[in-house]
Amino acid sequence: MKLSHNPNNSTYESAYKIFHGNKDWPLSSTPCVVYDLQVLKRLKLKIFSIEPDYNQQVSIRSPSEVPVCETLWFPMSKRRAVASRSVVMSHFQELVASFPSSALLIYTDGSLSQERSSCAVFIPSLNISRSWLLKKGSSVFTAELNGIRQALQIVYDMDSSSEEIVLFSDSKASIQAVLSHLPPTNPCIPEIHNLLRCLKATGTKVTLIWIPSHTGIIGNETADNLASRECLHPSGNKIRNMLSAAEQMGIFRSQWMAEWIHCLQVCKKTTVRIRENLRRINWHFSPDRRVNISLHRLRSEHTYLNAFLHRIDQNADPSCRRGCEALENVQHVLLDCRSLDEHRRKIVSFFSSNSLHLDLTSLLGLNLQIPVSWQFRIRNLLTQYLAQTKLIEFI
Repeated sequence: MKLSHNPNNSTYESAYKIFHGNKDWPLSSTPCVVYDLQVLKRLKLKIFSIEPDYNQQVSIRSPSEVPVCETLWFPMSKRRAVASRSVVMSHFQELVASFPSSALLIYTDGSLSQERSSCAVFIPSLNISRSWLLKKGSSVFTAELNGIRQALQIVYDMDSSSEEIVLFSDSKASIQAVLSHLPPTNPCIPEIHNLLRCLKATGTKVTLIWIPSHTGIIGNETADNLASRECLHPSGNKIRNMLSAAEQMGIFRSQWMAEWIHCLQVCKKTTVRIRENLRRINWHFSPDRRVNISLHRLRSEHTYLNAFLHRIDQNADPSCRRGCEALENVQHVLLDCRSLDEHRRKIVSFFSSNSLHLDLTSLLGLNLQIPVSWQFRIRNLLTQYLAQTKLIEFI
C-alpha cells in the first residue's frame, strides 16, 4: 500500500501493471504480490491510481527554504491550559490583538466517531459555518488537515482577497506536518502547500496558530461542535478525499482481523472459540515455561493423560491411574477425581468465597466474564494444584 502512494519507486510500474492487468499467470511463475493485490481489489481501495511516470519529480522543500506561511504556538501546554482557563483567555486575547484588526480569523477542527470522520470551518466575521463528512476510514489527523485545506480553499475562492488571514487549529500534528521538510505522508498536505503558495502569490499573508482544545476559546469550541455534529447528523456535504497509505492499511487490517476472528469463533475448541480479538490473554501465560506448556495442553485437551493416549493407541488403558474407573481426562483430574480432593480445597474455597461457579471453563481461564485480577489468582491456584499433585510431570 505504501508503494501505491509512491509512483517514483522503481518497482511501482511493475506493481501498477499487475494490479490493473487481467493476466492469467502460470502456477510456476506467479508473482508473489498477485494474491495480495487480489485481496486489496476486493476491498475496493483506491490504490495505484497514478500512472507511472519516471519524469515526474516530487517537490520537497529544502530545510533552507523560506516557509510559505508563518506559524505561532500558544504559550501554554494543553495540560496547563485545561487547568487555567482564565489565563488561556487572557493569552488568547493578547494573541489576537497582535494582528491587524483587518486580519481574517479562521477556526478549523476535525472529529472522529466510531463510524465517521468530519472536518469543520468557522469564520465568525464572514458568518461562515461549514462542515463536511470525509471518506470512510479517514483518521482524525486527515480530518484536521482537511479542515485547514477547506479553510484555505474558501479564502482563495473569495471575490475579494484578504491581506492577512490567521488560522487557528488545535491539531499540533497537522501544523507540524505542513511545516515538515520530509516527503508528505498524507495526500492532503501537498494540496495545502499548493493553496498556501497560491494565496502568497495573490498577496495574502497566512499565519497558522496552534491553540489548545476544550479550553473555552469560543471559535475553537464552535468549530469542534460543528465537526462533532456532522459526525452524528451528516448534512450531506462530503469530501472525496484520498486515503493515506496508513489509512488504507488500517482498512485492510480490520478486514483481515474480522475474517480471522470469524474463523476462530467457528472452531469447536473452547480455547479458540472464546477469542474476541487477537490480543494476548495475559492470564493464559506464566513466567515458568513448564507451567505455560501444561496450561496450554490442558486448555487444548491434547495431553498425556490416559484418555487422550487411548485415542492414539486403542490398547492403552484410558482409566484413571489412581484407581478410579472413570476416564482420566482433563475434567476428571482437575475437578472429579476424589483422591485429589485435599489438594483441590484452596481452589474450591476461592470459587465459593467469590460466588463463582467452579467448572472447567472458569478454572482454565476461558470464562472472560471473570474479572482480570481473579483470573490471575485462579491461574496461580491451578499452578499450585498441578505442582502438589505432580500432574505437571506427565500432562
